[in-house]
Amino acid sequence: MVAAVRKWTAIVMRFIEWADRSVVPAFPFSEEAINSMRLVGVARACYLTKRKRFQRPPLTTDMVLRLEKLVVTAGGDKVDRFIAGFFLLSVYMRGRYSDTQNMCNIFEDRPNPDPTGLGGYLQADVARSKTSYTTERKTQLLPMVAPRHGLSDEDWFTAWSQVRQELRVPIGEGKPVLPAVLTTGHWAGHPPSAAVAAGWLRSLLRKCGVPEIQCARVGTHSCKATCLSWCARFGIDNYDQRVLGFHTAPGDRSAQVYSRDAVSSSVRVLEEVLSMIRSAEFAPDNTRSGYFPTVGDADAGYNVDGSGSEDSLDEEENEADCEQLERALDRVADDWAEEVPIRPLKAEQLVRNRASRMLHVLADESGNLLTCGRSCTKNYERVAAVPSFLYPVCNRCFAAVQRDPPETPGAASSQQPG
Repeated sequence: MVAAVRKWTAIVMRFIEWADRSVVPAFPFSEEAINSMRLVGVARACYLTKRKRFQRPPLTTDMVLRLEKLVVTAGGDKVDRFIAGFFLLSVYMRGRYSDTQNMCNIFEDRPNPDPTGLGGYLQADVARSKTSYTTERKTQLLPMVAPRHGLSDEDWFTAWSQVRQELRVPIGEGKPVLPAVLTTGHWAGHPPSAAVAAGWLRSLLRKCGVPEIQCARVGTHSCKATCLSWCARFGIDNYDQRVLGFHTAPGDRSAQVYSRDAVSSSVRVLEEVLSMIRSAEFAPDNTRSGYFPTVGDADAGYNVDGSGSEDSLDEEENEADCEQLERALDRVADDWAEEVPIRPLKAEQLVRNRASRMLHVLADESGNLLTCGRSCTKNYERVAAVPSFLYPVCNRCFAAVQRDPPETPGAASSQQPG
């Protein structure tokens, strides 16, 4: 939400600067007025009226088991199996949706010998992470490690890797692990938005037989919260919880840098938690009194409390915030565009990218191609009405509808009869 507010504040400030420079020389919103404490107080009061934070619940053990079964089902739909494996990777890696999309060098570390066939770990490197907020961290890879043995006795990762090869999903640095699907059925070079991915996850859970009341609140952040919530309910040490969530305390940074593998002990703790869930000694879906059931204890049912993971909003909720800000901007701001179109635009000609919120123009009535040459996929949505505040726009799409350049005096005089 904060990022969205900053983004649209910058847009409004750009509009004010343009108006002050091009329309009204003495624009009433001066720098002193913008920095007024009265306006700051009003802004704070308005912020307190925002909706309360909504945290996605973690996936239940039954949901995870059903996803693992779906991945290893040979006769199932391959695309569904591939998408389900992606979310399982996010669950056991404790990664955000964006972290899992930016994974590269995904490989298995199996022991030799491996009596059970499920020993060892999964490892991947994340090129871009939300917690990489410094220049130094942005140039480093974040290693992620997860146990291969999940909640079932099925080798879901091997099955997922095979399906990934059969579907010919593009693999390489800079390519998403789960690409978007084009209208032609091919894989795109960009990931689907978090909201679209959350819809895929809920759809898979419904296909697996999960009740709608449990699917409705699930989102992409539920995957990261799942194992972390189980560990918190199990009662593991705070240090291990931070390490498993890829967070560090200020005093732990130096030790983790020189240890080279600080996550090993914490992952072994996670393995213990998963082992006790498999043996039914630990039931994280029960209420607090039933986490460690004894013989004769009744299942207290599914606990729909918020996740015990980090204090952050879901990635897909940012899109809803952007839509609200766009509607508010249309009501408050006057008609404005960096370049006035030469012909009036119609709502059926415009689409908006769900992730970047950029406006594009359809090339024809079929709606399959944009004027800039891109394919109009499910990542684009139709606009209900032409926005009064045309920003941001695709330069290539809007190049065909820009106003004609003004004629120079010399050119005009040369056309007059002599």
